[in-house]
This record gives sequence, structure tokens and C-alpha cells, in this order.
Amino acid sequence: MKKSINIDYWYENTLFDKVELWMMLPKEGMNQSVKPKQVHRVPTEESLGYFILHKNDKIHLNFDVDWYNPKSYEVYLNNEEEKYYLRNTILSPINAEITALAMEITKGKNTKKDQARDIFEYIVNNFKYKYPPRSRGALSFLKAKEGDCVKWYL
Repeated sequence: MKKSINIDYWYENTLFDKVELWMMLPKEGMNQSVKPKQVHRVPTEESLGYFILHKNDKIHLNFDVDWYNPKSYEVYLNNEEEKYYLRNTILSPINAEITALAMEITKGKNTKKDQARDIFEYIVNNFKYKYPPRSRGALSFLKAKEGDCVKWYL
């Protein structure tokens, strides 16, 4: 019997003139208070919604997802998915500085799982959460050693 969990996400933009959000959207069964301006399909067949919230706008997303136990199975990205998620972007550049740091952190690790765990632990142990951040992007995150949830995601 599959278990499910209800995601009930609320956000009100009380701080800025405009906030832009990219959020994963469920495949079906979502109630939402605001429609995304764009929907982008990613290689894993999920949809990524782009929302623009002006001052005092609210967003409410409510949907159910299947609960899973990550220890019960492992999911691997295919080559197309891996290429998509590791691509060079403005906020998450793949440059010599970031590549060198990743190589240093993961030295001696052979599996992608071990490498990902080492990078995760490096971030948790060397960075702190701060909202709102002074700037955006992976490079400013590395320099300041602090950031909000968006930077931790990068």
C-alpha cells in the first residue's frame, strides 16, 4: 500500500517589488492560487513552473505526492538527465574555480553517490543559511559562504 503526503505550500511576497520563483510542479491533482507564467518540461518528465509575484501577491500550491523510502531503491539519472542538471547556467556556472573545488572535495571518491555526499557535507559544514542574501548565484555563495535556500540548492 502506497502512502502519500500532502504538500501545502504558501508564500506571500511582503518584502520585494517582484519575486521570481521556479518550482517543481506535480504531474497532476494540484490546486494553485496563481498560474505559472511559463512551464518548462525537464528530462525527468517533471514540470518546472515559473511564477512572478509582485508586492503582496500570494501563492498557494496544494497537492499530494507518493511517499517513498530512499533506502528502498536507488534512482540514477540517464545521460540526458545528467547533462541537463549539470549544465552551465548564469546562476550555477561550470567554470575552473567551481570545477577545481569539486575535484578537491571529492578527491579519492569513485562513485557519484560518494562524490555527491562529500559535496553535500562540505556545504553543510562550511556554509551558513542567511536570508535574504546580498546577491545570487553559486559564485557569490562560494565567496560569502552564506545564502538562502536557492543558493543551497545550487
